[in-house]
Parts: sequence; C-alpha cells; structure tokens
Amino acid sequence: MSAGAIEPADFYVVLHKALSRHPFVTTTIVGNNFAEGTRWYTLKFKNTTLAAAATDGSIQLAPVSIGATTTSLPAQPDNQLWCFVGSETQGYTVYNKALGTTKALVATAPATNGAEARVEVLAGNTKSHTWWFSSSTNLSSAYTEPVYMQLQNANGYALNLNEQTQNISFWTGGKDAGSTVLIEAAYNTQLSYALDGDHGTFYRDDKKTTGQNWNTYLISTRTDPVLTLANASNKNNIGFINTTTPKTVKLASSNFKDYTLSASEGYVITGYSFTFKAENGSAAVKDVTTSKTAIGYCRNG
Repeated sequence: MSAGAIEPADFYVVLHKALSRHPFVTTTIVGNNFAEGTRWYTLKFKNTTLAAAATDGSIQLAPVSIGATTTSLPAQPDNQLWCFVGSETQGYTVYNKALGTTKALVATAPATNGAEARVEVLAGNTKSHTWWFSSSTNLSSAYTEPVYMQLQNANGYALNLNEQTQNISFWTGGKDAGSTVLIEAAYNTQLSYALDGDHGTFYRDDKKTTGQNWNTYLISTRTDPVLTLANASNKNNIGFINTTTPKTVKLASSNFKDYTLSASEGYVITGYSFTFKAENGSAAVKDVTTSKTAIGYCRNG
C-alpha cells in the first residue's frame, strides 16, 4: 500500500485536563468577570468529598461522583468549581464560580482549631482571603499534587474535613490525610486545537534528530499541552510535504502502519477528527475522514 497524508487543517484533537504536577493554573479578574479561558477546579478532601459553596457562603460537602469511560462527561455544578488568582510568592485568592468575582474564600486569621472558612464579599472584609499551599505526602493521587491549604503563618493549621462535625474547618497540627486537598481540574476543562506541520517539530526515533524527510514523531510546539503523533513501531514513517501551507503531514500506510496520538501529562484525549487522503494515483488507498466524539473519563473514582 502506498503512503497517504493527513490534511492538517482537518486534524483536530479534543483534550480534557486530568492531571497536573502543579495543582492549578491561575487566572485573573477582568472587568468584574473571570478572564476568558479561566481554568476551574474541584477541592477534594480525603479523596472522597468535594467542597461546595452554598448561597449563604458556607462550605457544604458533596460526595465525589464516580465517572466511567463509556459514559458522557457528567455536569458539575458551578458551586463545586473554584479558581485561583495570585502567585506562589503573594499567595492566592480562591473564588467560587457560582458566587462570582465579588466574593472569595476567607477565614479569620490567625487560624484556630475548628474555625471554618466561608465565601464572603471581599470589599471591606477584615478576614484573610490569602491562601498558601504546600505539598502533602499523606495522600497520593494519579491526577494532581496533594497539598495542604493554609493561611499565611498558620502554625500548622490546615483546612481539614472533620468527620465528626461533617464540615471543613481548621485543625491544629493539621498535617494528615484529612487535611490533604486534591485540587483537580473540573470535568468540563476542555481544549481543542489543530496539529499541523507548521506548529510541530518532526523527530527521528531518538527524539533529537530533526529536519529529515521521514520521522518517527511529530511533536507540537505548543507546550500546554504537548501533543505527540508517533509511529507505534518506532519507525520513521511520518513525513511531510513542505510545498503546502501548512506542511502536509504524510503517514506511510505500508508496514508498521499503526500510529498513536498522545497528550502530555495532565491531559486525556477524548475526541479527534482528521482526513486521510490517498496519495495521488493510488488505487489501493482511499480517502478516509474519521472522528471520535468526547467520551467520559474516570477522574474522581
């Protein structure tokens, strides 16, 4: 069988953020609105319970839903979704999607045993709205870096899921599994973009050598996420035609014809579409257009 080519303009990938070694990506507030493209996260305690903001600002508990790879992505209520504004050096303000940009998660400083955090109006509020995160080794997660969530100079106090009172409050010496927060990307954190020869680099099988006519990998120049098209048998069967704009990606369909598409750590590919066009004059290979719509991904279960 002769070689074929993927038409770059018709090659799209849909990804869902599932894991990040940095717990979150910050956002900004623009004109009293969350910035376009704001990333939303859940705050999971003890790997079982999500923090949800009630309309009165109190923090309610919501059981973690169990997803399945064969079902549609479940909707997550806005009151379970949080975002972060700030930096590692200045601390972070934590907002809830349902309650908007005028309110944030606050707590009385210094922290005391049993004191609860709430979502309150920021203007004129004397409570602290600056949060700090440090790594936790008390829980493990395939999806994020476990952290403790504290006020500055908290002297060991961290937010904790209190099983006796069934609320989220500070606990003295709070450095254990109950005080470990898993900040995970919301189910509906979704990106979509095209991979083509002008926005990627072709590599031979050593992932170092570039500039060859045939290669093993096409790796996107975009870094969040990095998308990789690879020959599954580690053969140099991925080529390009540089007389088109963008470059036309060619995949050899004879021998070693299996290919993989993967995303960097933190993303799951849940959909794709591309057109495979036969080489001119080829009788054995036909034009093929294929796609796969987004499916569910088990992130919390």
